[in-house]
Amino acid sequence: MSKRNAYPGIDVFRMIAALLVVAIHTSPLSSASAVGDFLLTRVTARVAVPFFFMASGITRTRTGS
Repeated sequence: MSKRNAYPGIDVFRMIAALLVVAIHTSPLSSASAVGDFLLTRVTARVAVPFFFMASGITRTRTGS
């Protein structure tokens, strides 16, 4: 059994990125504000997908999986 390296900071940001990816697909603010939905899903959340893949790659290569 191998010891798993912990990356709590990266794991927190991965969780945030995962929630932003869900926001991209569901447009949670569309009924409240078109501008707010645009800013959340088309501007802010667009960094979530590349960050999630990079963070997942870092944790995969560091643990030797």
